[in-house]
Amino acid sequence: MLLRSILLFATTLLCIACGGGKVQHAEVSAPVDVRTLRIENSSLERGATDTLRLGRLRSGEIIAKTIRVVNESDQPLVFTRHHVSCGCLGVKYDRKPIAKGASSDIELEFDSRTMMGLQLKTLVLYYAENARPMRIFVEAEVE
Repeated sequence: MLLRSILLFATTLLCIACGGGKVQHAEVSAPVDVRTLRIENSSLERGATDTLRLGRLRSGEIIAKTIRVVNESDQPLVFTRHHVSCGCLGVKYDRKPIAKGASSDIELEFDSRTMMGLQLKTLVLYYAENARPMRIFVEAEVE
């Protein structure tokens, strides 16, 4: 129920952000997949990066992914803000500190409506500390 509410909110926000005149309700067309990203001290110094390859999608598909961030650094991590390169990416994360050895999930949704061809989008997550931000690249081929 919570996931459905989150997806409905994200879809509504995306429609508004992309200039859609009316609210469209969409269902996620693929099961949620969990990927693990480990953050170490070196990741904070150089900046963590990862690429989510979604493969081939039909135009109109909405894909949800979960990125589990595991804190293996010596300090608590706090995500304070984010930036997406397109309104087609919806993101939700907890702003509570992630203690050393603990994990937290980032929920990411890619909406391929109105897209065709190779897509490369970016999500940048900023930490409360002066560490380099985490960059997540989202790649898909929309038919």
